[in-house]
Amino acid sequence: DFKIHTKNGTIETVRYLLYLTIDRIHNEIDANPSIKSIVIEHQKESVQQMIDYALKGSFDMMDASPDILDDFI
Repeated sequence: DFKIHTKNGTIETVRYLLYLTIDRIHNEIDANPSIKSIVIEHQKESVQQMIDYALKGSFDMMDASPDILDDFI
């Protein structure tokens, strides 16, 4: 029920889980409770890995390209 628009695609995810685990999204939702999406100026894979880390405590970048690794860092 929440979309994150990235440089190269959109991630559909659960708003409540992001609200609980990611400060930036928590602050965005507090400022605008009806918000259904945000734009993050990073690669889709990097953002997905950040979400995985926030929700699971781990991420997997072993096979990522150098461009994705640079974006993630």
